[in-house]
Amino acid sequence: MDMRCQNLQWTVMQASSKRALHLGACTECGSVTWRDTEDEVDPAVAMEQVFGSFELVAQMPAVRAPGAVVLAYRPPNRRSALVLDALKPGRWMEGQPGLWMSTDGVLLLLSPNDPIFVANLTRGA
Repeated sequence: MDMRCQNLQWTVMQASSKRALHLGACTECGSVTWRDTEDEVDPAVAMEQVFGSFELVAQMPAVRAPGAVVLAYRPPNRRSALVLDALKPGRWMEGQPGLWMSTDGVLLLLSPNDPIFVANLTRGA
């Protein structure tokens, strides 16, 4: 993650009565930063908070993706699908170290670099 990027576009990914979670993403360099109203948030915690209710619908070999596989997730409802607007379709961004995310405009696409991520993300699916 390049924290020096000056082209971050900030999007509120999840708002609650206590705090809002923001995604700062640069579609040019692929850097991603997660923040709440006060400080930077651990990427794993942020991704779980935003995408944890999405349903795994497909696992396929990666073509032009950073990892060996692509995992496709469907948002549970239209409101949850709005968070995908923060991602540029077809552009892979590193949501957390070793876990890349993108969208096709309808589904969340994750491409892990590590087989342990694949096992964790597909467990119980």
